[in-house]
Amino acid sequence: SLENSSLVFEVEFPVNNLMSDEGNSKTFTAGMVFDPSLVVRLVDLHGFQTTSKRYLSMIVNYSMVRYDCSSVCHVPQSCDPYNLTCDTSSSFFGASYVMAVGGVATFSDLLFRRAGVGYLLIFEDVLADHHRSLTLNITVEPGDPTRLIVARPPSAITDSPVDGIQTVFFGLAFGIQPVLSIVDDYGNIVRREENAEVFVQVESPTVQPIVVMGDIQRQVVRGQVFFSHLFLETTLDVYDRFPAQLLFTFSKDTTIKSNISLNVARGAFDLSILQPLSQSYDNPAVIRTSVQLSSQQGVTVFRDLQGS
Repeated sequence: SLENSSLVFEVEFPVNNLMSDEGNSKTFTAGMVFDPSLVVRLVDLHGFQTTSKRYLSMIVNYSMVRYDCSSVCHVPQSCDPYNLTCDTSSSFFGASYVMAVGGVATFSDLLFRRAGVGYLLIFEDVLADHHRSLTLNITVEPGDPTRLIVARPPSAITDSPVDGIQTVFFGLAFGIQPVLSIVDDYGNIVRREENAEVFVQVESPTVQPIVVMGDIQRQVVRGQVFFSHLFLETTLDVYDRFPAQLLFTFSKDTTIKSNISLNVARGAFDLSILQPLSQSYDNPAVIRTSVQLSSQQGVTVFRDLQGS
């Protein structure tokens, strides 16, 4: 009879918003597919998941990202190891559209190659009659260290490279000292690397013996190594320019090596007057001139253009 009958109704409200299960901030590792995958739910006005089937779009906003990666720098005078740059054009990979089934959209193939803080993933309901979106703040951490990158190669003080290779001199400290970065497969500096050291030695296919002197073993500080007071020495009477390589070795959980090609010459120098002697206008007692110190191979080692 109707007196003992009941009717059960399931009422589903329309989609009102997008929601993430794990909050709006997430951290992943560079070069690895997001694990766990990003799940976005379509919910109603009361926060309950709907059974809607529709497409969600995703875009990446890079405007606030602070990157931390290093590219190889070949010209020492223009290298700034304190303000590193790298190519970020191919940072993100993954699908931009995913079908939500039963009110759930799973973005399962996303990854970033460039470590950084402040990636914004913006998800939107493509068919919504009014704007519905969800923004997630993503941090991408570097992977394991796999390479030593030359953030700044060594050089004589003002030398220009010969065929792209810098020149240094026996017995004369490098005017520009080398800086190396410990990076992952994608050039991200592994800042967590501390309590490790990088060791440097030298080899030459034409001149033996040759040794590197100075601070040949340096501590890693937040993923970078700043060498100082390095110079090359030999007991041989060598005056022609010849090739050599600085070999750098980082050893901790794994051993990573890198090398820098150099030209080396004996430090025999010529002093040239670039500007005739003249009295200072400010102080007649001061005689000014401009000089240049060059090796016998024609490499500029020092230049004073200020006339002091």
